[in-house]
This record gives sequence, structure tokens and C-alpha cells, in this order.
Amino acid sequence: MSEIDILELVPLELLFVVAFAVIPIVNTIYEEGWDSISLRERLAFGVILAGAVMLAVLSMSVGRNQFNVWPPLLVMAGGFLWYLKLMRDRDQLHEEPEMGGTSYE
Repeated sequence: MSEIDILELVPLELLFVVAFAVIPIVNTIYEEGWDSISLRERLAFGVILAGAVMLAVLSMSVGRNQFNVWPPLLVMAGGFLWYLKLMRDRDQLHEEPEMGGTSYE
């Protein structure tokens, strides 16, 4: 049986776009509705999508092996981290309690 390389079936840039751009945006719009999303969250989505577009356009026009993929990935990751910070500020992300603590209540 031969091995299947996932990058031959699905391009790397498509995987990053789905992971960092499509899933958070669709999830937030589905749960919150477009009207309840703040301007800062929309800007974070724009940063994520800008990095995704940069990655897709550069990889298609120049070729995957001939350019540095890190700048577009850093733009996408920066937008994603900003999005996570905004979600944490809205108390959408719940931090896990510390393990091993004793409660006296």
C-alpha cells in the first residue's frame, strides 16, 4: 500500500485558510449573529482573511517553493490571536481552574 501525502490532495494554504480563517469566522457568525459582532472583531476577521489571501495569491502566482510562506502565516496567526484576545475579553473563552487546589466552601 502506498502512502498518501495530504499536501498532494489538499494544498497547504487551503488547510491554513480553513483552520485560521473560515472556522473562527463561521463559528462566531453562527453563534452570535452578524449584527452582534463588534467592529474590532470584524477587523480581526479582516486581518485573518488578508493573510489568507496573501498566502493563496503568493503561492499560486510565485509557487510554493519559491517564496517564504512565513509572512502571510504570521499575519493570519496575528489576526487569529487578536480574535482570541477579543473573545477572552468578552468572556467567551473560559479559563480552566487550577488543578490540585482545595476548596473550603
